[in-house]
Amino acid sequence: MLITLIGVIIWFSIEISLHLISINAATRMWGVFYGGVVGGVIGIAVSWWIYCKMQKTNDEMIKQIEEISKEQ
Repeated sequence: MLITLIGVIIWFSIEISLHLISINAATRMWGVFYGGVVGGVIGIAVSWWIYCKMQKTNDEMIKQIEEISKEQ
């Protein structure tokens, strides 16, 4: 889902920027656009951090299970 999210944010960014260029938008509208892009990038970074943290926890649990299985 993270890859899909990145694709959607890129697609929205391109579409919105092209629309803002075509209507000769005011500076305020560009500010909202840039804020949305920055928020999306921050959201992706946080999502990636959480994903990596979950994977590390899963790997540790798998190692523990394997150690217990070897002991038996």
